[in-house]
Amino acid sequence: MARYQADPERRRVAALIDEEVARARAAEAEGGWITYLIRDPRFPDKLGNPKGTPIYVGQSKEFGTRVRSRFDKCEKAATAKDSVERRVTDLLHEGWVAPYEVLERTPTRLTSLISETNWARRCVRRGYDIANLLPEQRAHAPDIAREGIPASWIWPFLVSEAIEDQLTLQLDCAQCGLSLTLDLKRFLGLAAPPKSLCEIRDDPMWRAEPCTGCGKRHTRYVALKI
Repeated sequence: MARYQADPERRRVAALIDEEVARARAAEAEGGWITYLIRDPRFPDKLGNPKGTPIYVGQSKEFGTRVRSRFDKCEKAATAKDSVERRVTDLLHEGWVAPYEVLERTPTRLTSLISETNWARRCVRRGYDIANLLPEQRAHAPDIAREGIPASWIWPFLVSEAIEDQLTLQLDCAQCGLSLTLDLKRFLGLAAPPKSLCEIRDDPMWRAEPCTGCGKRHTRYVALKI
C-alpha cells in the first residue's frame, strides 16, 4: 500500500475514486433503489453530456457499496469478453475514473429491475454501445412493464421484497389442475422462515405431500405470478 501511495498518478486516481464513492454514498443516503449510468469520459456523448458516453446501466439499493466494489474488484472480475468490469478496468489502466450518474429512484426491487431494463433499452435505441450482457436489456425494443421481467430474475427475491412488490406464489397440481395461492406473509411467521422465493419453490415438501384435490403425490409445484 505504501508503494501505491508513493506513486503520484495512482494517488490521483485513488482520490478520484474516493470522490466518486462519496457521491454514491450521499445518493444512497436519500433512500430507495437507484438506477445508475456509468460513462466513459474519454469519448463525448452524442447528446452533449460532458461527462462522457454511456457504457453501462445498473441498479442497486446499496449504491455506495456497489460503486466501491466495482472499482476495487473490476480488474479481478474482468474477462477477455466485453463487460462492465472490462471497461472500467481499461479506463483505470489509462488513468481515467468512470463517473456514475443517478438516473432514477424506485421504491422496490422489481420496479428497480424494470427501470434498469428500460434505461438500458433507451441507451440501445439511441445507438449507445453499452456493456449490459442480458439479452432483455440489450434489445432494441420498447420499454417493458412488470410482466416483461423474466421469472428467473424474480425467484431470488427475498420474501419481504416479494411482498413489497405484491408478487404471488401459487401451488399448482399438474395432475388435476388445482391451484392454491400461498400467503407469503405467513412464511415470515415460521420459526425458520425462508429467506427467498427460491427456498419456497425448492422445498421438497410440496411434492412429497399429496395434492388436496386429487390425492396424488409428486404432482405439485410452486409457480410465480407477476
